[in-house]
Formats: sequence, structure tokens, C-alpha cells
Amino acid sequence: MPESILIEAGHFACESWLDVRQFYDRATLDALDAHRYEPVCLHYEEYHGPHDRGPHLDLTLHDPASGKLLFLLGLPVRDGRLIWPSVIAGWGADVLGALSLQALAALRATPDATSGLLIPLQPFERVFGANVRELLDGRTCPGLMMSWPTAQVLKRYHFVGPLLSGRMLEVATGPGLGASLMLGANPRITEYCGADIDAPAIGMARRSNYDSRAHFHCGDFHEIEPGFDWVMSLETIEHTPDPDEFFAELKSRLKPGGSMLISLPAERWHGTHLNPAHWSCWSFARVHALVAPHFEEIEYFAYNRPTFSECPFDIADISPLGLAVDAAQTEGWLAVLRKPREARPPQRIVVRRRGARGDVLQITPVVHALRHKHPLARIVVWTEATEVFADNPDVDLLVACSSAFQPAPDDIFINLDEAYERSPRQHMLLSYAEAAGVALGDPRLRLHPNAWDYRLMANALAQRPGVANARQIVALHMSATPDRSWPPEHWNRLAQALLDEPDIGVIVVGAGNDYRLPDHARVLDLHGRIDLRSSATAVALADVLVGSDSFMLHVAGAVGTDAVGLYGIAEPVTRMPIGAHQEGLLAPVDCAGCLHQGPAPNTNPRCKFGRAFCMERIAPEQVLAAVRRALDAATPYAWRMRLRLGGVETVPVMGAGGQVIGQRNAVAAPLARPTANAPRRPRFHFMCWVEPNEQEALAGLLDSLGAQTRDDWHLSVVAPFACPDPLFNELPMLGWVECTHATGIETLRRLAAELPADHCVVLPASFRVGPLGLDQVINQIADGKPWTMASGV
Repeated sequence: MPESILIEAGHFACESWLDVRQFYDRATLDALDAHRYEPVCLHYEEYHGPHDRGPHLDLTLHDPASGKLLFLLGLPVRDGRLIWPSVIAGWGADVLGALSLQALAALRATPDATSGLLIPLQPFERVFGANVRELLDGRTCPGLMMSWPTAQVLKRYHFVGPLLSGRMLEVATGPGLGASLMLGANPRITEYCGADIDAPAIGMARRSNYDSRAHFHCGDFHEIEPGFDWVMSLETIEHTPDPDEFFAELKSRLKPGGSMLISLPAERWHGTHLNPAHWSCWSFARVHALVAPHFEEIEYFAYNRPTFSECPFDIADISPLGLAVDAAQTEGWLAVLRKPREARPPQRIVVRRRGARGDVLQITPVVHALRHKHPLARIVVWTEATEVFADNPDVDLLVACSSAFQPAPDDIFINLDEAYERSPRQHMLLSYAEAAGVALGDPRLRLHPNAWDYRLMANALAQRPGVANARQIVALHMSATPDRSWPPEHWNRLAQALLDEPDIGVIVVGAGNDYRLPDHARVLDLHGRIDLRSSATAVALADVLVGSDSFMLHVAGAVGTDAVGLYGIAEPVTRMPIGAHQEGLLAPVDCAGCLHQGPAPNTNPRCKFGRAFCMERIAPEQVLAAVRRALDAATPYAWRMRLRLGGVETVPVMGAGGQVIGQRNAVAAPLARPTANAPRRPRFHFMCWVEPNEQEALAGLLDSLGAQTRDDWHLSVVAPFACPDPLFNELPMLGWVECTHATGIETLRRLAAELPADHCVVLPASFRVGPLGLDQVINQIADGKPWTMASGV
């Protein structure tokens, strides 16, 4: 709390702990004629931090004679007094007292003020030359909007300011308050040039800056002569049509040996699906792929996502990135780039599939194949369903179709729009691969939910004990897609039959017009509450998904969950993910599969009879029987392991040694017409000898197994000490056997013989199984080789 009270009167006080929230220093404010400034507006907000709670004001001041503006942020209202920062104490008691009275009077005149309210004290358009909506359109304007983005901007400028020196160029300067902060704190900056294409923003920048070293350019920054010691652009690249071109142009403004600063927001929280003003989506890997070819020295920093229970100005601290990236908590990255080098632009391959989400998910193996075929190329995915490719390591640049992006003349452009629709009689993935000119070595669909999604599901389950205590979980996606939807009464009959069994919990996923179930203690309704990746996590937790021909069936294939698909106008053989463990139920009518009979391309298929009665012919009893087959093959309570250990970062499979023993299996099931009984998946028996000093390593092995998208495995730990974790007694896929060193090998042999499995694998405790690694392990198995012990036992 306050370090000192510098001035105190009836209606105000000045306290130095508020200085860090301001863009101006004491010298700048002392040089102004305080009597000329009038309040323009108040921004009211309630803070909920542990040390700074209650009402706060952002105050905008205006000098009518010069047109200059001042923004003072985060001023507490405490015991009927307005608390000012000490940097403005030089204005004196008369001025601050009068301003405080005006602000408090305006606040008292608005008794129903809620957080975020902007209270005008003068005609807004007369002062700013635009209305509030126009002024805030796509930009951060401190003092006129919620404090969270303001605080983040402030923290970034506090961080980068001391790094700068000499001549600097800031591109997309916005209202220019960063210039005031950096120039006031750093005399080593000899010239600041702020550029922005937005005239109102540049107008505010000129009016809110008082340092003679600053000047501003309204227009394209290409018009500015190069030769700067530093070029900086924070949270800008995601707004540009072609980030590659924009970044190269930023670099071209440097003098030889100059340095750059950029920051980019994480797609988890600021992807194009969440913020339409953003045109591209960024993971750390994509940020690195953008900057690494151009600079020899790079320092990365990260700022974490706030919990929104703090004081806004306590958030967004910037810290060194370290060796690992926690995508669940990181809100964005900042990169300090030194020692520029010549970088020859790599060949770009632009892949476009506009939508829909299920179709875009089906192209993920194609992009993966392109990555392997062209390892040095820069792969750009251009789609409206950008969230499908979130954190996908095969993509270097992810841009939205709603952006102004256009392939460059020398790009290789692969247009997958209507590729499947033009060849409706073959599997959609094969149509995409054919159009892209690649062979599918690995046809699995790919989604990348992270730890945040698993924590979100844990919180949701905690609010529904009936589901959290279930032995097995069934996910339902009751799609209302025209001519592909199963009737609501059929869904209700299926759900009731499932809920008649006391050990089954139900999770409902979907959005929009998708159907929902009546409230029930063992139904977790997530309809419209979660995004795509969190929905994928919900499906990943389930033992089986039931859905009509729609996106969620593709999601189940991507996360490895068994599924029962309901098909009418489309043949399952053309839609089900290749290699997925799914059972497709085709309507028993003569016209089933009519989608594949008409002229191509058919981009908006509809039933020729006006109503898809075929879906009504799929009986709930038939679906229930398929669900029971899937549940019978699943391990009870396996979903708890997937939840507890989901979303953990791991290293690639076989990266720590270990030997795999058993019979070789296929990479993925071949395309085949769905049958009444889906094939049984192979079961793994892992065995591991653990010394007392290897318990931490064992925890890593457990994490990597738990993050798999399948649960058909068992781990037997053999150790010369007692089991330290009750988890081994809770879950059927885990076992612990205590023995001596002398009997260790014999115990492992006995366990291998006692527990039936398709593949017996002996691993050291340091082993890690990468994402989807069990499928990769299958390909590592040697033909006909007898099993032996891995080194280290």
C-alpha cells in the first residue's frame, strides 16, 4: 500500500505507489501550465486485487488552448477522496483539489455506474474529433477503455524502454503514449519516430506527447527513410495482410547492425476466431519461425494470462521465456532481435481450405505430408477455421480467409476448396491428398488441445459430481445440420437408455442450434460453453462419442476416441477418419448415400425429397447396441487417467531409449465399409524397473502415457520399495510389484506371462512417449523378435 502521502486535503491525496501506472514523469508534468487543463471524461472501473480494491478512475484532461491531452490512470477513490500519483503533485493543492471535486461530483451524479462506464464531462467529439466507437475501433486507447489492455500495454513499454538507445522507429504507434513513457525514462533515446496509418491515432499521439525528441508520421512507414538504431512494433503483425512481408519491411528500416523489438499475442487467447481484428494466429513456434532466419541473437520473453481477479496493473509481468513454453498460461511473446543477417526467403507453400471445420480438420494430414515432403519450405495455411490448426507444428504461418492476405506470385498455391466436392465418390482425405499432390504416409487427423483445456474440463466436472463419479463416459453431439440430423426424440431415447445405467455419465457437446438434453445429475451440458479445442478435450475424455455426420466425428478421430457415427446422405466410407476406431451406421433406405450420386461439385447437399427421412430410420436401439460394444472394450475409469495427465508436454517417442517387443502392426486401418463390429485395437503391456532415485523420472513416464489419446495399455512397475502413490490402486491400467534386486528380472518375466497383451514393452523410467506415440511404437516393433530386457534394468 502507500509508501507516502505527499499532499492531503479534503477531497484528494497524492501517493507515490501510483506513479508506475502513469505514462508521464514528474519533469514532464511540472513543465505544464496546470491551470489550463480541464477534465474531459472519466472512465470508471472496480478493481478486485488483494491490495487495491474498490472504485478507480482513469481521468482524461484537455488544454483547450493548445489542444494537448493528458491521461492519468488507475486513480483510487477511497473514503470519498480521489488519490493522485505523486508525479502530478507539483500541480498544487488548488488545481488538484478543483479537479478532484469535478471528478467526484460526476461520479456521485452517476450512482448506477458499472465497471467500464465512460462518463463524459465535455462533448467528446468536440475534443477528440470522433465519437468513442470510431476512436476505439481496433486500437488500445488508455484512459478510454477497460484497464486490462491498458495495463498490458503499459507493462510492455516499461519493459522495452530501458533497452533502447539512439534513433528509434515505432510502427503502429497508436495514440503514442508509449513514446511519453519511454522518452521520459530513457535519455539515451535521441530521436523517436512514431508511424501509424490511422489519422485519429496520430492526432492523439501528437496531442498527448510533450517531448521534443518525438515526432509522428501519418501514413505508410515505407515512406520513412531507413537508418534507425531500433525498430519496434508491438502487437501489430497479427493485423497485417502478409506478416512475412511486413516483418521484412520492418527489418529494412534498420541501419546496419541495428536491433528490433516485436511482440505477438498467443492464439489461445487472441486467435482470429476470438478477435476478428486479428488476421493471423501465433504460437511460439510460429513466432520463432518468423524471426529466427533474420537475426543471429534473439531473446524471448513471455507474459502470462491474467486471472481477472487481480488488480489490472498487477498483471502482465514480462519474464524470460526459459526452455519450455506453457501454452496454457502464456498470453503473448516479446522478442528482442539483435545482429541482423541476410535471409533468403524460403519457398512458401500456401494451402487454402476455407471451411467448414470438419473439412479443414481433414486436411491436417495433407499439411503434415507437405511438411515432410518440403522440410525447408515455409507452409502457410489460409482458412477461416484457424482454430483447427492451433499449435499445429506443421504450420509456419496461419492466416484467416477474412484477411487481406493473398499468395505472392512465387508462392506455390494449393487450393483445396471444393477438392472433395469435385470427387465425392472417394474418401474426402484422399481427394485432398490428390489435389495437393502428396502421398499420405500418416493419415491421422491432428488437433492440439493443451493443459488449459484439460483444467477447464476438470472444473466443469467438479460442478457435476454425477458425471465425475461415472465409471464410463459417453459424449453426445446432437447436430442439427440440415438433412444430417438425427431426430430429437431419438436422441432422448438413446440418452434415457444410457442414463438408466447408473455407472454411465453423459457429456453433451455442440453449439448454435444443436440439440440439448433435459437437465440430469449425470449429464454435463457443455453446449455453447467451450471452444473447439476444449470440445476436443471433452471428446478425448469420453470412452465413446455418438454423433451424426458432422465435425465432432472428425474430432473423435483426431483425439483417438471411439465413435459411433450416424449417416444418411453420405457414405461412411467416404467420411470416417482413416484409421480411426469408429463404427458407421448407414440409414437402411435405398437412397442412402445420395450425396455421392449427383453431379459434382455439390457444395450444399440437400435431400431430394425435401426431408432427410433416412436419418429417422436409424433406430435408437441400433445405436445403443453400438455404444455398448464400444463401452465393453473400454477400460473402466480410464477417463480419469486421461483427465489427470492430459495436456502434458512430452518429448518424441523412443527419445530416451527402450526396446519394444511383439508383432508388427499396420500404421492405420485401410479404408473399408463400416461393419457391425469395429476391429479390436491392440493392447500394450509396459513394464518398468524403478530405483528409489528414479521416482521423478517415473512421474514423467506416467505423464506421457496419460497424455495419449488411447487407453488400451497397462503399466507394471517393479521396484525394490513400496508403492508411494495411491494412483496405482485407483486405476486398472496401473500395477506395482515390490521385489528385491535379485528377483527383479524374474518378476518382470512372470508379469509378462501373466498379463495378456498384444505387445510387451520394457522401458526405463526415463522413457517418454510422445503425442500419439503408441501408434508410433507399433511401427517400431520388430518382426518375430523374442522379447528381451531393456538396458538399465
